[in-house]
Amino acid sequence: MSNIGKTIRDGYCNGFFGRDFDLYGSVIIAEGEEYVVIRKENGIVAFGNFQSWDWNRNEDGTLSSGISNLKCAYDKQDLIDSWCEY
Repeated sequence: MSNIGKTIRDGYCNGFFGRDFDLYGSVIIAEGEEYVVIRKENGIVAFGNFQSWDWNRNEDGTLSSGISNLKCAYDKQDLIDSWCEY
């Protein structure tokens, strides 16, 4: 399902675009499996990332190299649908 062209009716969008509270009226201009790009009413483009990951850790809990368990941790479509409801 393509979300491009949908208008956001939520001011905050669960924090996926940072601490922005002025997202109402933004339009989705691009999306991928794990991200969405919007253009706010003032023309600024914002990026929302739905990825989640874990850092590789040693047995004692210290960080080792790389990341593991890279995935899309949220149901992106459900969130977008809730943001665009009237």
